[in-house]
This record gives sequence, structure tokens and C-alpha cells, in this order.
Amino acid sequence: MRTWLQSQTAALILSFAALLSLVFRALYDTHFILGQDYNALGNQFVLLWLVGYTAIIGGWVWAALAFAGGSLGARYALFVYALICFFFFGIASLFQFGDHLVEDIMFGVTTVSGGLAAASLLSQLGGPRGSKLPFA
Repeated sequence: MRTWLQSQTAALILSFAALLSLVFRALYDTHFILGQDYNALGNQFVLLWLVGYTAIIGGWVWAALAFAGGSLGARYALFVYALICFFFFGIASLFQFGDHLVEDIMFGVTTVSGGLAAASLLSQLGGPRGSKLPFA
């Protein structure tokens, strides 16, 4: 029997929760990190920073829309995005930048939402919708 966490709806909701935590992280980084070091970093680095975040967010939205339409490739793309959110923007950032309470909360939310989205999407991988996985 499948639980709610293994449903396509849960995968989409948790993936969008991870995406929203990533958008919050992008706004936080843009305001505080780039705002303080803007003169030292230069315009080109800031532009590449923002283009990178835009590409990640745009790809994530595309993958979520394609997943809602039933695309198998989008399942894998969303799973990779959730893992990036969990490991890179969550756990690694928590150990590197976790100095203040707001950062700790933000990185914690990113880690939890990315991990739950990855777990939900992992149950979606392996075949057509509705197929039984050996570990599900």
C-alpha cells in the first residue's frame, strides 16, 4: 500500500517546498552575501551568480511541470534538483555558513524540504506511474 509520501501529489508539493526554500536562499544570498561583497566580487561574478540561480529555478519549474504531465525524465531531473537542494544548499551550507539563527533555520528548512522531496521522488522512480517498486 502506498502512503501519501509516495504519491505524485506529495512529490510535487515537497518539491515546490524545496524550491521555495531555494528561492528564499537566493534572495538572502543576493541581499546579504552579494550586498556586502559587491565591490570586491565585481559585476561579472554577481551576474553569473544570478544567472546560475535563475537557471536552477527555471529548470526546476520546467521539471515540475513536466513531471505533473507524466514525464519520466522529469522525475529524474526533479530528483537531482532535490538532492542538490538537500546536499549543496542544505547540509554543506549548514556546516559552512551556519553562524546566525536565521541562517540555521533557513538551511534547516532547505535540508528537510530537499530531503523529503528526494525521498518522495525516489519512490516515484523506477517505471511508469503506479508501478510497484521493490522497496516501496
